[in-house]
Amino acid sequence: MLKFDTNTGPFQKNGQTGNDMKQIIPKVEKPLTVLVTDDAPDIVLLVSSILEKDGYLLLKSYSGEECIALANANHPDIILLDIMMPDIDGFKVCERLKADSRTKDIPIVFITAKIDTKDKILGLSKGAIDYITKPFNPEELKARVKSHLQTKIMQDKLRETNNILTEYLRTATLTNDFFENITKLVNLQEVMSITKKYFSEIFEDVERFSVWLYDSASDKFVLEVAKPASLEKKAIAIKVEDSPIMKKALDRKEVVVENNFKDSDLYNAKTGKRYKDAKFMCLPLMVEGKVLAIVNLTSKKDGSDFSVYDQQKAISICQILANKIENCQLYKKIETLSVTDSLTNLYNRQFLDNRMGKDFARVVRSHEPFTIIMADIDHFKSINDTFGHQAGDVVLKQFSEVVVSSIREADFAARYGGEEFVITLPATDLLGGIKLAEKIRRKVEKTLKVTDGARNRSVTVSLGVSSLQNQNYKHPDELLKAADDALYRAKEEGRNRVCYDKKFI
Repeated sequence: MLKFDTNTGPFQKNGQTGNDMKQIIPKVEKPLTVLVTDDAPDIVLLVSSILEKDGYLLLKSYSGEECIALANANHPDIILLDIMMPDIDGFKVCERLKADSRTKDIPIVFITAKIDTKDKILGLSKGAIDYITKPFNPEELKARVKSHLQTKIMQDKLRETNNILTEYLRTATLTNDFFENITKLVNLQEVMSITKKYFSEIFEDVERFSVWLYDSASDKFVLEVAKPASLEKKAIAIKVEDSPIMKKALDRKEVVVENNFKDSDLYNAKTGKRYKDAKFMCLPLMVEGKVLAIVNLTSKKDGSDFSVYDQQKAISICQILANKIENCQLYKKIETLSVTDSLTNLYNRQFLDNRMGKDFARVVRSHEPFTIIMADIDHFKSINDTFGHQAGDVVLKQFSEVVVSSIREADFAARYGGEEFVITLPATDLLGGIKLAEKIRRKVEKTLKVTDGARNRSVTVSLGVSSLQNQNYKHPDELLKAADDALYRAKEEGRNRVCYDKKFI
């Protein structure tokens, strides 16, 4: 199981720490490149032949403009530059290279016949690091180039280390901000909104990302957050089997990275352009073996592989998200239990009172129709006495199922007490309420029975309907009482029937 260890930071994996920079900085062995620029081909040839013996890769140019173009295209490790050239002189070439962010860090050494001290001073002021006069000693040339390249290598490593540390601090700051912004949230949709904002910043170098929440009811993963945002507009829900990398991550219960698509057996059936050079990282969010979500990252913008650092960065942020998803789900479960009747799974009396007050005030302001039904299972005490309380509980559950299957999403039903139930019907007039009550009555009469093997009894229900019309009721309790009075008449008139408040018909 992928366990997000809160003691594990972005640079830690299998004992690796943030101080172990050797594990972070990738080592790429490649020959050092020297760009030689002189309008005299024989000088270019001579310098190249001297340096090639030391294993350097030589680039050659014969004008200032050509030097600038090659420097931008190839980013050499050092430039040996003549001053006197026909198009633009070496001073201007040096000035332009140092003004460009792409080439400003390349060391430049002037090799020239100009020996005046003022020329040397001018060259150094333009950004050159050395000045060699012609004719030069080959061994001196080699020694100086080697010395300057060693300095550049150290500077490059220091710059790379600084960049990594800067990125680490940026990520750590964003991760901390993410935690601070979601720590007090209990609504999962609000958490997802914050997640989208911070994922967009933390994974700014990634082309695509997506967060999929697991829906246990459908056994599917539902897309909640995505980059690009256009993906969110699609109602996407998939089985884990539909995504090979998601299935692999869940089967292994660990982060899965696929940097070499061409050799991957996961997507051998995929031929679309999107998959040609794609790289994937998939993180299953699991707490104590429970699947909560999956995070997918697809391809870095610079085309590089997902590194150990990328994995640890993703794990750090997903640790926070996994814990918060679990907390939100627990809060929702507790909140649901506090307003739900444990036997029937309908709302309880406390929730009914709160909801009725709010709905009543709203419809009074808007002059909308609003109707309620009060229902009571007939001879329920006799059912308990004859068949036992367990059988009575089954009847209550079955009746609740009939109600839930009969009402709209905007309606809600509550257990009022014992065998009494209340159904509220927004935007429904009295006649609409009567029709629904009659529908429920017929369905109960037709489908509900109680038996102990030897005895059988049909179950029936009586219902009373009242409606808020023309603001004739001033308080929700008056509306409830009217429905209760109608229910009482239904009982008095023989049960298994619907009665209604006739006051305003």
